[in-house]
Amino acid sequence: LPVLIVATSVVGAYAVFFGIDIFAQTDFAQVTLAIVTSGSFSPPAAGAKWPYMLGGFALLAIIGIAHQFHQVRRNGGKHRGIQQRNEGFRSIPKNHNYSTVPY
Repeated sequence: LPVLIVATSVVGAYAVFFGIDIFAQTDFAQVTLAIVTSGSFSPPAAGAKWPYMLGGFALLAIIGIAHQFHQVRRNGGKHRGIQQRNEGFRSIPKNHNYSTVPY
């Protein structure tokens, strides 16, 4: 479960900042791809905006990890999926007529 939490937080944060990079044109996607594939890191040029994007990505990933661990700890160490979340609600009968409006 910890690997799943970290992975979903990192991928989600990357997806958010990748989307921002598409509109802001900060070279964030190219730089992160170069870091991952080559393993090398070159200092940013003056006026480059991608270091701020990289910092925001790391911050959002850390916030996501902390939030997910908090949720798991709050639920007694169990991950609550959609089935467990909706157990407290009444179920709609199978023969329910959806065409009628209750008001």
